[in-house]
Amino acid sequence: MIAGRVALVTGASSGIGLATARTLHARGARVALLARSTDRLNEIAGELGDGALALPGDVADVAFLHQAVQRVVAEFGGLDILVNNAGIHYRGSMLRHSPEQLAQMIAVNTAGPIALTRIAVDHMPPGSVIVNVASLAGKLPVPGAATYSGSKAGVRFWAMAAAEDLAE
Repeated sequence: MIAGRVALVTGASSGIGLATARTLHARGARVALLARSTDRLNEIAGELGDGALALPGDVADVAFLHQAVQRVVAEFGGLDILVNNAGIHYRGSMLRHSPEQLAQMIAVNTAGPIALTRIAVDHMPPGSVIVNVASLAGKLPVPGAATYSGSKAGVRFWAMAAAEDLAE
């Protein structure tokens, strides 16, 4: 049952994240939309109306993640569903990209979901749900996507191991 629950969706400004946020909201959840694009998030929150909250910021910024979860809990009274969807992909050989860009992929795609989950679980009651959106690239190495593949494999394997920690 989704009605009345509170969801936080990262990468909510487009694609899978936006579709997920819209679906959750349409089914009665209050939805916090997290992404870097302030204008787009405000537009989406306005379209959704009551029960939608724009949280512009970067999942690679752990201090921001603490603030975002606190705001969701303050505004909506709790947190029941976390969707770790935000991602970044600099396409092509890793040799074409700066070390900073490669580190950013790991920070957003792997470290962000890990940190956000750890922050969020302190506010999530039993029966809550965490969804980690990964990629086929995390199961099979994709040519021209070494760092992206590694970041998505990391989140996949972390999620499987974290399930044991979070089972209670």
